Amino acid sequence: YARYTMLDGIGHYPMEEVDDFASLADQWLTELRAAEVLS
Repeated sequence: YARYTMLDGIGHYPMEEVDDFASLADQWLTELRAAEVLS
């Protein structure tokens, strides 16, 4: 099972198109890890 969010204007390689992608990816992964611990 997977889910995703379509982002208008963001292509196949978001790390090249999203400002400060590394920080955003870190935030997403931190949130996922926290959700896994709580479940």
